[in-house]
Amino acid sequence: ETERPGPTIGFSAHLPIGVVEDTTNIITVLSNFSHIISNNGNHFNPATGEFTVPLDGLYATSLSLQTFLALDYYATIIKQPCLSCNPPNRCNQCTVAEIYKSMAERSACAFVVVNMKAGEKLSVICNKEAAECSNLFNFMFVGFRIV
Repeated sequence: ETERPGPTIGFSAHLPIGVVEDTTNIITVLSNFSHIISNNGNHFNPATGEFTVPLDGLYATSLSLQTFLALDYYATIIKQPCLSCNPPNRCNQCTVAEIYKSMAERSACAFVVVNMKAGEKLSVICNKEAAECSNLFNFMFVGFRIV
């Protein structure tokens, strides 16, 4: 007997140059993704930038950024809720993947497979200094269920 696959769950969202608006907090969540390439299952919220996992399982996620400017940049894919770290969202248990783009590079990306429980969320954060120049970058945030 073969196992039947579950529902197709996944998203691919693009945050183009010039749309990061909230730079008032120390940690900024990338949000207002204006170009949704796919959102199977409708579990990615473009306004908040959060992907809410509907089923337990393994999920693949990636983040890529591109710019033509010589700037340092650091961003992190986080898993929420994380109740064990202080400051919030900065521990090994909630950090899924990190990317760093140096002044000499024009792009950076990360790809990782993570075990998730239903109701947990994935989102992308950066610090205030990075958020203030985020409007100079193209971001692509992707996630999908493997099994």
